[in-house]
Amino acid sequence: MSLVYSTGPLNNETDLVGPPTQSKTVTTNILNNHKHTTITADIKVFSLQGVGTKVLIDSTTLTIPPNTQKFTATLTNTLVFEVVIKIHKSEDKNAVLIGVFGKDASGNLNPSHRLVHRELTRIHD
Repeated sequence: MSLVYSTGPLNNETDLVGPPTQSKTVTTNILNNHKHTTITADIKVFSLQGVGTKVLIDSTTLTIPPNTQKFTATLTNTLVFEVVIKIHKSEDKNAVLIGVFGKDASGNLNPSHRLVHRELTRIHD
């Protein structure tokens, strides 16, 4: 069985009033809490251009033993993006925890692009 999660669409426009809040990279943290099972995570980052148009801008597949892994993708010139994470060999939705974090050009965390596991949307494969 696979579990699939999405951030949903994340706006990435620069705030014209306050300090810049545009993310240049996105980091996906995956914690595998299984005691004996290695999992595989497929991570895809999409640019959402126009109405209903998804363009894949980066993807990777990670093999994750019981520890934390990170993945970073570039979001240059992407005004709206989505991260989709598919976890393989995990039937227990509580055994794998996911966090997604945007970072600005200086590498600082962007609070408007911080999603913890319970804020992700579980979608069908």
